[in-house]
Amino acid sequence: MPLEIRVDSKELPANSNRGLECYFLQAPRVSYLPLLIPEIKRFLQDVVFDDEAARTMKEEDWWFESEEGHLLKWSVSLPQVFRSYHPLSTGTRRHWPIGLIYDNHTTLATSRPGASASSRPQAVPLRLTLHLASPPTDRLLLAPSAEACKQAFMGQLKEADFLRWGNTKRMTGLRKAEQDGMWEGIKERASIFFPPHLLMPRCPSAAPADPPCR
Repeated sequence: MPLEIRVDSKELPANSNRGLECYFLQAPRVSYLPLLIPEIKRFLQDVVFDDEAARTMKEEDWWFESEEGHLLKWSVSLPQVFRSYHPLSTGTRRHWPIGLIYDNHTTLATSRPGASASSRPQAVPLRLTLHLASPPTDRLLLAPSAEACKQAFMGQLKEADFLRWGNTKRMTGLRKAEQDGMWEGIKERASIFFPPHLLMPRCPSAAPADPPCR
């Protein structure tokens, strides 16, 4: 899906090129915002920032808002009811994929009082404001790191495996190369290979011996 990333003009360093602080890119719905930061940083260093700002900028302090000024939830706490029965939940926080962020933002925008069909946001692009400092760590919940995203992705696959089959044997039985291959597909925005036994539909335990007849 297309994204429009615009740096907050009030946070641009001195001597920045203020005519080019907007960056457009394509990202899969299954990707994560922290995975886009290195690409955005390269653009800003090459085109927008001067040499001094490029050297001193800390991407660990970057965070996103919607164009309306609402903090984007790129991580979420799992509901207590889910944690109570899920035997493998090792934490309560998960990064949100970009597609889920878009769906959540669009749903909230269209459900506000006074919203009408004419005020409904365009399907594309997802317009975000990038802040370069002072992240609200009390609300972002998770560090914007690739490793945190990988843990979230693998955790979501295990949860889906458990909900579908009642156990996580298919995920935990994968070789490390297979797990790394799925994550590299997400990280590099390439084709994602899922082992066939993860996608096979669940078969009924027993089929009727004879078709019903009247």
